[in-house]
Amino acid sequence: MVIRPAQAADLSAVFDLYRELEGVYGPEESGEVAARDILWEKVAADTRQQVLVAEEAGRVVGTLTVVIVPNLGHRGRPWAAVENVVVASAARGRGVGRALMERAADMARANGCYKLTLTSNEKRPEAHRFYENLGWRRTHAGFSVELQAKERMVRMAKVMVIISTAEKEKAATGLMYAGNAIKYNWLEDVKVFLFGPAEKLLAGDRDLQEMMAPIVKHQAPVACKFISDREDISPALAALGYKVDYVGSVISALIAEGYVPMVF
Repeated sequence: MVIRPAQAADLSAVFDLYRELEGVYGPEESGEVAARDILWEKVAADTRQQVLVAEEAGRVVGTLTVVIVPNLGHRGRPWAAVENVVVASAARGRGVGRALMERAADMARANGCYKLTLTSNEKRPEAHRFYENLGWRRTHAGFSVELQAKERMVRMAKVMVIISTAEKEKAATGLMYAGNAIKYNWLEDVKVFLFGPAEKLLAGDRDLQEMMAPIVKHQAPVACKFISDREDISPALAALGYKVDYVGSVISALIAEGYVPMVF
């Protein structure tokens, strides 16, 4: 067995493990795959966290994430947390989880952390027994709040997501929010507009087009005709299923109807 840092090529296997643990994800849509790849870039660039995988015979059979947190207390010693601990059901009982947790502890020690902590759902007593068998002890009471559930309860009425950036990462953030708001019914209504540099960006970027695809199925996004005509990309945007129109009066009318603009 090899414990090593995850690589981009491991993403599908890692997300398969997450689905096995949580059992709440349906089949991935094309936009979700693109969003996953962009999220990986952010995680891989974050020097304070490390996604580890356990590999057996060339197959990823377990994973966890270690996060190192700088700290003002405890004389400046950082602390570490373990998240997203999953071992494939077919590989359990073979020491995979133990090996992953030992590597996490080694990383915490190497970074001078004064403690390594984790939380585990009360509905998973088998996981609690596993951690206790490794020498972990229940030392604190844990509390959490479901932020997504609160968003659903608050239910902002209606939102316009306006993508105007030339930066792929910012555009992806806006599209991810719009797509999830539609998919999970966070809002009464979501309308997406493309404006300025974002129009040319969407016209040529396949990843962002895949993220937009589920939104198009819900309601065609609107691209600013003045800019798309000037850039000679109106036919390309229309071919993607986007509506090309003059947006100034449309946006003004929606604001009058109570839509809240969110600009990315």
